[in-house]
Amino acid sequence: MGDRSHVFSRFFRTAHASQRSIQGIGLGLSITKAIVDSHGGRIEVESEEGRGSTFRVRLPLDVPAEALIPDESAVVPV
Repeated sequence: MGDRSHVFSRFFRTAHASQRSIQGIGLGLSITKAIVDSHGGRIEVESEEGRGSTFRVRLPLDVPAEALIPDESAVVPV
């Protein structure tokens, strides 16, 4: 999938979503990534054309309290 590198970018929508008039403005995955990142985790995607996509969120079991202090660079302006 050529769009995979952009899927977590703000306001990104695939051509397929636009062509089929699927509602949305392209913020959901960007916001999700910001939340996961702020908790010291990561989000991954595997995709196969015609079969769909699988998203995995991996969060650490133990994060030092200072790591949870919001970093202004991680905030996603809406």
